[in-house]
Amino acid sequence: MTQAMGVSGRLAYQVETTFKITPATPALKLAYFLSESLGEKINLVTSQVIRSNRNPTKPVRGNRDASGALKTELAPSLGTLLKAALGSNTTTGAGSPYTHTMKIGSLPSLTFEKGFTDLGQYLLFNGCKVNRMSLSVKPEGFQEIDLEFMGANEAQALPYDGQTGNFTVGQVVTGGTSTATGTIIADSDAGTEGFLTLINVSGTFQNNEAITDPITGAAVVNGTLGATPLDSSVTDPGHSPWDGFAVSTLQEGGSDIAVVTAVDLSLENDLDGDSYVVGGGGVRQSLSDGKAKVSGTLTALFDSMTLYNKAIKYTESSLKIVYKHGTGAGTAGNEYLEILVPELYFSKETPAIEGPKGVLFKGPFEAFYDNGADASAMKIVLMNAEATI
Repeated sequence: MTQAMGVSGRLAYQVETTFKITPATPALKLAYFLSESLGEKINLVTSQVIRSNRNPTKPVRGNRDASGALKTELAPSLGTLLKAALGSNTTTGAGSPYTHTMKIGSLPSLTFEKGFTDLGQYLLFNGCKVNRMSLSVKPEGFQEIDLEFMGANEAQALPYDGQTGNFTVGQVVTGGTSTATGTIIADSDAGTEGFLTLINVSGTFQNNEAITDPITGAAVVNGTLGATPLDSSVTDPGHSPWDGFAVSTLQEGGSDIAVVTAVDLSLENDLDGDSYVVGGGGVRQSLSDGKAKVSGTLTALFDSMTLYNKAIKYTESSLKIVYKHGTGAGTAGNEYLEILVPELYFSKETPAIEGPKGVLFKGPFEAFYDNGADASAMKIVLMNAEATI
């Protein structure tokens, strides 16, 4: 029996038009990643009823917790995921290069497809939103970015053809020969063919068997549950990550600064994952955005009191980081990325003498929006050859 290998794993994604509904027209984009942990946990709830002996009673199923993280390298191909973290994007440009300006706004949701290609098996994760994004800016090597997601459910796709009646989301589909069943989360209907997104599957659907739901849904299975990718031609955006040498501009307080050794930056969206409803089958019915929090730590050589005095005196500052490939003009091979935190305060943390070597200033900071022209506690500008992110 073949063991699934991480090197053969595939992750692809697409922005959803409607929360937790698999897009009717799959147009997935390939994700390059270092590691991922997208999954679903269903806990068991044990009764404490007393029944005259010490043996435990049979547990029942709890709610579905779909969540996980994606670790990768900062690259021009991450525009869609950066937009998913901030929420708002405006694209300008009639042709390459295109300028994508992202600010804090309402978060979109994504459908992820996780493929174990050596096993020929694919899992879907619907309604995924970015709960936290963190970036490590360092002088050498790849710039690692982590994205933590919260979602609605894990599911699998059942392809069909020969459709004679429309399926209804929320109903149970049943196989005419196998009597297998599954709850319909979404129907990606392309006319007489398409696929159903199913959860709570019992039994094994058989290829070429008739399937129906209790209302009008009727078609014929065209394959095996979870064995066919949603998109047979996933878009490959390529992967040309920036490294530490690609940082062309690093400004603090509007001025270039040359003593920074690292910047750790995070954006938290405070998603409300406690949105389970009675009769909802343990699936999150919504995933409301919370108030954003932008924070981090700037670490620098302690060569003067300048940065420390800003923390002592509660002086407003800002942070700007620019990455460039080539000229930074935004054309292929010359991509540009600007990360701006326009308003922030450093919290006071006295530099520590930790040994005989050089002393570092570590400045934790928190961003905000008060009167900044961008009206956003974080702004990201990406210039590349991609028309839509």
